[in-house]
Formats: sequence, C-alpha cells, structure tokens
Amino acid sequence: PTRITEIQAFNSQHTPVVIIDRDMQLEPVYAKVMTDNYRAGQLAAQQMIAALENHGSVAVLGLQHGISSTDAREQGFIDTIRSSNITLLPMIHLGTDVAEIRLNAEHYLNQYFEEMDGLFTPNEMTTLGTLAELRLKAKMGKFIHIGFDIDRYLLQGLSSGEISGLVLQQPHEMGYMGVKLAVDALNGKEKPAAIIYT
Repeated sequence: PTRITEIQAFNSQHTPVVIIDRDMQLEPVYAKVMTDNYRAGQLAAQQMIAALENHGSVAVLGLQHGISSTDAREQGFIDTIRSSNITLLPMIHLGTDVAEIRLNAEHYLNQYFEEMDGLFTPNEMTTLGTLAELRLKAKMGKFIHIGFDIDRYLLQGLSSGEISGLVLQQPHEMGYMGVKLAVDALNGKEKPAAIIYT
C-alpha cells in the first residue's frame, strides 16, 4: 500500500514511473519491465514433456498460493502439462519458510514418490527444499526435477544430475532495461508497450 501511494504521488506530479520486476496493478505508469512468469512455467512444462517423452506422472510443489509470480509459473506449467499425455498429480503449496517447505515436501514425497516421474518447483526456496528432501530418496535416472532460479547449491544439483533443469530470470536485463526506459521517459520518448518482458 505504501509503494502504491508513493507511485500515485509521482503520477499526480506527472513524473514518469517505471516499475521493475513487480506486477503492481497500477496505472498509469510509463512502463513495466518483468519476467513473463506464466511463459516461464510453460517453458518448464515443455522441457518436462520432452524429457519424459510425453508420458508419466508429474507434480507441482508450489510456494504459497497468492504470490502472483509463482502462481503464474505454476499455472503456466499446469496448463501446458494438461495439454499433454502426462498425468498431473495433486498439487501442494509448500509454504514460504525453509523448515515448512522441507517438512511439507517430505510428506508429499512420502505419499507420491513411487508414482512420480518428475516434478516442478517454481522458485529458489521450493527448489532447494525439495532437492534436500529428494537427496534422502534413492530414485535416480529417469526422475526429472525442473526448478526455478539459481544459486551455488542448485548449480551443483544441476551439475550432478539431481536437477534436470532450471528456469532462470534475467535480473541484469530487467534492471538495465528499466533504467534505460526511465532515461527514455526523462528524454520525452514515446511511451513503449505497457509491459516489457525480458
């Protein structure tokens, strides 16, 4: 609410506003620069479908319902999987705290692990927590885990084959484009498309 009030104050002074990496439902702004999170989920699902040769069962271990970026990633993945021959197992939201994520991932994996050929985790915390729990399981080989974001532990998991793929945002590109658009606005350039996806 405070951010929206601040942006409204800029708008009332006719100061151009560029929003970077947030889908704030606020108009008018000069531009928004962000990740197309729905498309990111679709990309993860397309890779999953290819890796599993369009058969098997997969799960989505989501973050917490109501967070727009991960909700969009999860929905993009789910919608794309539903258009394939792959079976979608019941979805779970793991939470936002590391201990909660690991505990919920453990319970879910205990229930569905044997019928699961792959899973998608939509952000760094869910990917890390699920990876930690998967390391306690013995199933390797055909099991496909596609996660989101990157850090050194996830990179190690990718190198070792414990993670099959990671969908990455482009934070540098978002920042660069956001500042460039702010300069364009100050120089009186014509307003671009309402949302610019990196």
